[in-house]
Amino acid sequence: MNGNVPDAILTDPGLQSLTSEKMRIHHNDAMHYRQMADRLNAHLREHHIDGDGMFSRWWRAWRVARLARRMSDLSAKIAATNQALYSTYHNQVTRVPEKRAAAEAKKSLKNNHGQLPAGQQMNAPVMQFSTGNFLNPTPPPVQQNNGSTATVSTAEWSIYTEFDGRQAQ
Repeated sequence: MNGNVPDAILTDPGLQSLTSEKMRIHHNDAMHYRQMADRLNAHLREHHIDGDGMFSRWWRAWRVARLARRMSDLSAKIAATNQALYSTYHNQVTRVPEKRAAAEAKKSLKNNHGQLPAGQQMNAPVMQFSTGNFLNPTPPPVQQNNGSTATVSTAEWSIYTEFDGRQAQ
């Protein structure tokens, strides 16, 4: 790397190349640390020291290899953080003008179709109509024998609506 690192990471391609390079390095390191942990574990399980108990070699091998596995996990986590860094930069910095233009287009589209502001949505007249019909029900039309329909008088309709407490007018 040259001395222009701050200038290089101020652009999207520069940050992408830097983070992908670091991610590749850390992935390779994680793989090597994991291999080292496996080889240490296998070697120390076979290495007998005078005075060892029944499982002393296994515990010793596990304790030593655990640190190498921890190094491997941390290196993999750093690689994932590099990828997250570029993704966050791309979404939060590079794509901001696109997102703002899309939001503005959506807003103008909404306003051009004559939709009401949020507090005055179209459901207000619907609610008035439905509550009015609930409180003042109109009698349904009745089919006559000759095929015509007739409406039931309000007095007759009140007989049918008394059971649920609604009052017909």
